[in-house]
Amino acid sequence: MSINVMCVKVWMRGDDPAIIESDCAKYLKKRWKSSTKECVIGIDGREMDEGTGFSIDAYTSDRKKVGEFAAELFDAAYELRGEPKIYQVIIELFDEVWSESNRCTQDMEAIKKAYNEWLKVLAEKFKDHQRVKSIWEGQKKIIPVIDVGLSCELESERANKIFTYAFGVDLSHAEDLTKDLINILTRRGLVREVVGYELDNGKTEAYEIDDIDVVEDEVYVFLAQRSPSR
Repeated sequence: MSINVMCVKVWMRGDDPAIIESDCAKYLKKRWKSSTKECVIGIDGREMDEGTGFSIDAYTSDRKKVGEFAAELFDAAYELRGEPKIYQVIIELFDEVWSESNRCTQDMEAIKKAYNEWLKVLAEKFKDHQRVKSIWEGQKKIIPVIDVGLSCELESERANKIFTYAFGVDLSHAEDLTKDLINILTRRGLVREVVGYELDNGKTEAYEIDDIDVVEDEVYVFLAQRSPSR
């Protein structure tokens, strides 16, 4: 298992983007050791049309490229639709090539199939819940509404690997945002092709009803994960 060496924020919301490259250089000059094998550049944000959260993680073993690459990824994130908000830019150092252990192996067809099956399992689980049963009457369609994450692994000539992650209330939102990110990164020459996808969904038993809404013959059941302490 890889040992994390150090993680630092090189930009936070409200900072001047011009500091990204210089702050990366200052930090790496102090912290990049002979044992350092890889650095991940992380961008975290949210697009505001649908409220879908996202991140971009680029892994490189070339210390000299980190600052310029971080600035490019920051600019790429701002090309997203919906006036995106970028929250932070981080760099994290590892003493192993950490990206080798990260894989996304599914295609989107398999992801959509797994997602739809998961929704069916959740609908079946909650159809007899007291709050649902009282309004369901066996005639309305139960539609679970639940946060879902979509990871995408990308091949790059500029990095060891690049991963995107989109997190929203529906797979279609996460898929649309992922497509936008892929197109932007490809156009900028940062990505060559898609390697695969992974669906990030929680354990079915970890969810509980947060809210319910009825629209004509459909019952929308909003689900949230229980707090670990409960």
